Amino acid sequence: MGLKLDDKNIRVACILCLGCPLCHIHNCTCGKRVDQSGSHGLSCRMGFGRHSRHDHINRLIKQALGSAEITSRLEPTGTSKLDKKRPDGISYYPYKNGRCLAWDYTCPDTLAISHVKKSTSKEAGKAASLAEDKKFRKYRHLNNDYYVVPVAIETLGSYGPNALDFIKDVGRRIKESTGEKRATSYLMQAIGIAIQRGNSQCILGTVKDSRKMDEIYYL
Repeated sequence: MGLKLDDKNIRVACILCLGCPLCHIHNCTCGKRVDQSGSHGLSCRMGFGRHSRHDHINRLIKQALGSAEITSRLEPTGTSKLDKKRPDGISYYPYKNGRCLAWDYTCPDTLAISHVKKSTSKEAGKAASLAEDKKFRKYRHLNNDYYVVPVAIETLGSYGPNALDFIKDVGRRIKESTGEKRATSYLMQAIGIAIQRGNSQCILGTVKDSRKMDEIYYL
């Protein structure tokens, strides 16, 4: 099921949850300063881990839909005649209320300073909820033709309300299709592990190639 993490990924995941120092202070490849928490990498625009995490989880969603006998496509073109905006994936056949599914995944950083000050320090999943609201506004022009579902899951694992309902619904459909009673649990585990792998890649990717990891990180 792909749920195994190597030692380095486990250490990064544990340190992030515990809030322990992860690294020496250094400059990221983007030029910004990285403090001892190492959390800058989770939201760094130049972090390659963000893209791999995004692609991996969208593939997991597509695979899960396939297990529920729902044919879908990633990175669709031509979904909107008004602009070039497109969701991460769509289904080929009606998903709910007579409309095809259109989903868009995002992973807001729980530890970003802007989120901690305004929301995540007070309410679990608040950053994900706000991100889903933004996605709804972004794709409101698709509502007439598609059942739009924003899927926001934070870097520390909290789900937005729409993401949680969607994943549970897909898990239920897999159960009905395959008889696997633990389908929802398996899907959420796979997504959680993918996020942890992506987090590790984002954080470790802040170091320039010319420097060794053991010079920077306490791993």
